Amino acid sequence: MENNQQSFLDDNYAIIDKSPKTRKKTNIAIIAYFAIFMIISSIIITVIQLGYMNFKGYTLEQLNDKSHLFDKTIYNDVLYFSGSVGNFATYSIGLIIVLLIAGYMLVNDFKELAKIKFKRFLIYILVGYGFFMLANYISAIFQTVFNLTEEAGNEEAIVGILKSGNLNFFFMAISVVILAPIVEEIVFRKCFFNLFSRKFNTILTILFSSLLFGAIHIITPVASAISEASADPSKWSSVLTQFLYLFVYSAMGFGLGLAYQYSKRNLIPVIIVHMFNNFLSILITVIMPAA
Repeated sequence: MENNQQSFLDDNYAIIDKSPKTRKKTNIAIIAYFAIFMIISSIIITVIQLGYMNFKGYTLEQLNDKSHLFDKTIYNDVLYFSGSVGNFATYSIGLIIVLLIAGYMLVNDFKELAKIKFKRFLIYILVGYGFFMLANYISAIFQTVFNLTEEAGNEEAIVGILKSGNLNFFFMAISVVILAPIVEEIVFRKCFFNLFSRKFNTILTILFSSLLFGAIHIITPVASAISEASADPSKWSSVLTQFLYLFVYSAMGFGLGLAYQYSKRNLIPVIIVHMFNNFLSILITVIMPAA
């Protein structure tokens, strides 16, 4: 009989699969994810940029022109198109590979959900979203305390792409609302929880996976800020600002981690929470007019 007084943060609250098969698949999926998003994605975006420039008749001289006559229209056109299609292609490839490696874990979660009542499923989603909103509230306080008025580089790039045209909006919206939540939840919740649970308790497992979730969202903005600051020392404060967003994204990851643990480490409710949040973000940021 289940102990109703048991906290969902107890180490034995959810069944943890520590089988050799899962351990192996988990490690491979994590390595594959970072290889795709840290290395292969750059190659994909570069190829798309070159192909698009050739299609449009742009030259590298036009793209890199730094004179006072430089029109950023060409630069932004190439940047936004390669960003939207590149993200779509990267997440599509990532999703296929991650599913081939660890997709059976997702199938098992669907099977487990079939055993519970629909009411319990809704509770997982609602409570999980509550955890996520609490994490967003805490991250908002953090931004206020540290006066993070400069927009997160990751968010700024996404919004710029979404507002740059219907085709770019389509590819980026699919990536943000559908592909990214599935891939990220499989890796940062299912795989990293399996990895860390072998040596750490539940709280530390949530914390470590959240920090990695935050890190992957700031690597590119921090690298870009460092590059700009190297040319203009007055911009080093931007490097610190972008780094501090690590804690903002980690807070979001922590909220998703709590949601995942509460649902007895079932990914489906957490993926829905993640998708719904990203959908709302696009709706509020891009579609709804500013107040």
